[in-house]
Amino acid sequence: MLRRILVLATAVLAAGSVALAPAGAQDGGGNYGGCNATVSATTVQPGQTVTVTGSGAAVDGDVSASIGDVEVGTGTADAEGNFSFSVTIPEGASGNVTLTVSCGPNRGEDTVVLAVGAATLPATGSSSTFPMAQVGLAVLALGGAALGVARFRARAAQ
Repeated sequence: MLRRILVLATAVLAAGSVALAPAGAQDGGGNYGGCNATVSATTVQPGQTVTVTGSGAAVDGDVSASIGDVEVGTGTADAEGNFSFSVTIPEGASGNVTLTVSCGPNRGEDTVVLAVGAATLPATGSSSTFPMAQVGLAVLALGGAALGVARFRARAAQ
């Protein structure tokens, strides 16, 4: 009986570890070519400065960022087409706005949605419950094993 419980608990833990492993992007980095841009913060306040970084621009080419028709920052790509420059959020911006990053002629654009003026709480831990589920299953298996041992000893004592 105890052996069956231990085998079952081991099988459940092994299946959970394999079935719920995180998946990655096809190329390991999510870079599929063209203009790719990220910002240092997506929840911002009017007047705040954020950093735009990315890749896919023309070598030593100009890169620009705009919100609507307003240019909010410019930069120059390096010898590999990578870029990093500062952008200042306009004072009149509010709600969800789209930051459009242009990597130059024939290089395309990338967009990032920014939440302007929205206050958020700081992140204070993991949103993943999987590690605690594994601990719970392990404790459950140990409890079952202890129950099996107790029953075995009770029968042996009779």
